[in-house]
Amino acid sequence: MEFGNLVQDVVSSHGTNADQRIQERRAKLYRQTPNKNMMDTPLTKMVMSNLGSGKEAPEFKWSMQSHDPRFVHVTAGGVHKVDTLNSAVGATEQMDADASVYLKMTANDARQVMKHEEVMLTLLADDDSHSDHGASVHGEVVGRVINDNNSYAQVKLFKKDTGGGGVDGNVLGQFNQGNARLIVSPISPAMPEGSKLPWTRFREPTEKENYIQTFMAGLGLTGEELSNAQIFTESTYKRYWLQLWKQFNTYIERAIIFGTKRKATVDDNLTGEIQTLSQYRMGGILWMLMDPNFGNGANVFDIRKTGMFMDTNFTGTTWDTGAYDFLKLVLIKLSMFSSGRKKMYTSAIAKQEIINLFERMSHVTVDTKHKDAWGFEVTRIDGLNCSLEISQHTDFSNNPALERDAIIVEPELISGVHKKGRGLAVIKSIKEMKSRQVEDGFGWRDAIHEGIFTTLGIEVDNLDAMCYIKNLGRDFAS
Repeated sequence: MEFGNLVQDVVSSHGTNADQRIQERRAKLYRQTPNKNMMDTPLTKMVMSNLGSGKEAPEFKWSMQSHDPRFVHVTAGGVHKVDTLNSAVGATEQMDADASVYLKMTANDARQVMKHEEVMLTLLADDDSHSDHGASVHGEVVGRVINDNNSYAQVKLFKKDTGGGGVDGNVLGQFNQGNARLIVSPISPAMPEGSKLPWTRFREPTEKENYIQTFMAGLGLTGEELSNAQIFTESTYKRYWLQLWKQFNTYIERAIIFGTKRKATVDDNLTGEIQTLSQYRMGGILWMLMDPNFGNGANVFDIRKTGMFMDTNFTGTTWDTGAYDFLKLVLIKLSMFSSGRKKMYTSAIAKQEIINLFERMSHVTVDTKHKDAWGFEVTRIDGLNCSLEISQHTDFSNNPALERDAIIVEPELISGVHKKGRGLAVIKSIKEMKSRQVEDGFGWRDAIHEGIFTTLGIEVDNLDAMCYIKNLGRDFAS
């Protein structure tokens, strides 16, 4: 006889009133724990914008936070008339609408612009008081020539180039004087009717291709524990489940922050025959920030190695004198890509350092008892370029390798994605385990087949809005 998901013969005799009461009590526990509140609780303190939606086909999203990072520099003296390629546009020459020019650039930059794409040509003079500084003229890319550093984009102007509106003002000619930069910013392509899709497509560099990882945590109860009513009580059972839930959350949270994307094969012979199984690990935020194909370390800041940052020289600066300006610039940098609230996860030591720092600033508000959107108590900093919510993180606090580190994310830009039919699930019987197609290979071998599993990955909509900081509280580069 088997009650709930007890293994057979756990109770030595069946039929006494005492046995029946034990079985009824356990059956009731199986129905109640884990309860709905557990399922509705945020999966981890590292909350994502969702718990994970099923995915069989690619999902396309559009938001105001989308970002096209392309812009290219025209190389010095690179603006020429089409009809006379060796003739540069003159200092006061105002090219007419529908006139074409060649913009000289590197081969890599020339590949960044597409035929039929509208571009904005903007003049940035070395002297920002120049009458044509900031002036722009629009046009369409009608052709490209790829030839190493002598590559060109051919642009047909939409209107006469009058620069900033002066009598002889212009954008193209002023650039050729050597005291300005000319920036080409793509706007959008307007393909002719009946066009076929181009053979190349631009992909946002912050769009992530990630693996989906299987997480498991099993309830470790033996047959002896189950058969002892003094050990296996309602209170101990609930405590076991709470510990299991926390362990499961810890696995996921650490993977979201520190996980490394990896595919491997593993041989499992615990069933008596060798099975070769695929093993996938999802990449976490730090891996994305560091990987050369994604963040390439651009948003990983080590204070001890920081000299110049955002055109500000911190060389030789102490933490006390430079930290506020540094953190202010960090948030400005992250807000360039998304102005939403940011969340920092860090240690108790680093959190206190930051609170002490901001409390000295008269125009910054520090609320140490703020409740965030999910009910977690955080320290909220207002008065900077965006709101910052600081959460004390157990792993950072208790690991000497992490106690001076912090990660800043924007939760609304992090989405969970799970394999179809394998979202967050509580397993309470062998039948449920099979129906959910849970591998019987690496856990689930205890006398009681209960636990939690999910096959989960994360997607990041805009990695440039996030960062990782090392050596908080330390002085800057000497």
